[in-house]
Amino acid sequence: MLDLGCGTGQLTAALVDGRAVVGVDPAGAMLDVAQRRPGGEKVDWIEADARTVRLGRKFDLIVLTGHAFQVFLTRDDRLAVLATIAAHLAPGGHFLFDSRNPMAEAWREWIPEPSQETVHHPRFGMVKGWYDAHMGVDGIVTYQT
Repeated sequence: MLDLGCGTGQLTAALVDGRAVVGVDPAGAMLDVAQRRPGGEKVDWIEADARTVRLGRKFDLIVLTGHAFQVFLTRDDRLAVLATIAAHLAPGGHFLFDSRNPMAEAWREWIPEPSQETVHHPRFGMVKGWYDAHMGVDGIVTYQT
């Protein structure tokens, strides 16, 4: 299985169970977290961009979850990631992805008040986090955590 945009590897590590699993993400810090998950030591973690990575392998299953598909904003970006998928998908294999429904405008809820959360960080102690989203004039929603 190939997980493109695996992030912190929650799904990726959970799917190991005796199968070869590769997780790809452009963020090294996310992969650092992924490697420490239970089962993370059994995954091949690769820091790379899903638009350009070429592993020279075929997979029966490729996933792109956690709304990762929506980071490919331009037509060229989408074509590039689809080319990556085509290069790695075995004959008869499956590609699974999810994406938010833009008509639901879920981003309107990504504001500081309802999204606040306090978590314990091993180095910094208690840390408060929240989201803040904005719709640009180009129709692209950006948010900060």
